[in-house]
Amino acid sequence: MIPAILAVDQGTTRTKALVFDAAARPLAESASEIPLTYPHPGWVEQDPRDLLRSVVENARAVLAATSARIVAFGLANQGETVVMWHRRSGEPLYNAISWQDRRTEDFCDQLMHSDGGWLIQERTGLPIDPYFSATKLRWLLDNVPDARAMAKRGELLAGTTDAWLLWCLTGEHRTDDTTASRTMLYNPRSRDWDQDVLDVLEIPRSILPAVQPSCSLFGPVRADIFGRPIPVTASLVDQQAALFATNSGRRLLNTGDLEGAIAQFQSAIRAVPNYAAAHFQLGLALKRKGEGEEAAREFQKAHDLDPRLVPPRGND
Repeated sequence: MIPAILAVDQGTTRTKALVFDAAARPLAESASEIPLTYPHPGWVEQDPRDLLRSVVENARAVLAATSARIVAFGLANQGETVVMWHRRSGEPLYNAISWQDRRTEDFCDQLMHSDGGWLIQERTGLPIDPYFSATKLRWLLDNVPDARAMAKRGELLAGTTDAWLLWCLTGEHRTDDTTASRTMLYNPRSRDWDQDVLDVLEIPRSILPAVQPSCSLFGPVRADIFGRPIPVTASLVDQQAALFATNSGRRLLNTGDLEGAIAQFQSAIRAVPNYAAAHFQLGLALKRKGEGEEAAREFQKAHDLDPRLVPPRGND
């Protein structure tokens, strides 16, 4: 059996699973939609169990569709969306609060005019905004019954959706640098949670996942989920994953590996369909390969998404 990689992109409205061979060619693909709920104006939530179910079901579908030998599993996540759950039972204590949610706007306004707000921006490099995970976690701690008491007793875990999924799949409470950097709790200089920021926001470090490099071992998926343990060797935010694939494609394009470059650019577009630069680079690779009509379509898509990207003329 040929070696292959299982990749799952768990996005805001859709989860997609793919199996790639060693040349980054897709061997199987499965996707499903994820519902969102809007309980109040400006509030956006999802059932964390829907996210987990979509990952498992789509992954099982692609594994059943190919006889390739899966050697690794990579996970892309939504970014700033947060989940809180019971350490022992694994049951979520509230819906996932989406990155789109604006319920903490008033609290963010207060933070912006405080010394603590200045410290947060200086340490994390991010503006104070409900978009990021930090104030959503603070809201959960303040509004979920007994949440703070559970945290003190060591019964509570929380994090972004990757941390929730990895906990359910591997039993490990972990996240990566790219996802942590979107929380407004992470210090990129120390590459860890910033204790002073946590103190300002009254978020206990004990509930947060350990932070590690995006490409590293996050633990094996439990054997009962996919029939055998599969090591999770990459986890990162979907947009950063698309950027990584695009940069890899550029390197392959510069060395003349057109097939490899095309596969990488296509992977980036699967992760972020509206990624203009990936469409443009795919157009360049297709043009060099002599596939002029397909290249023209990709150039047009790139230009429609970003008018600054102008298709090259002649043999450029």
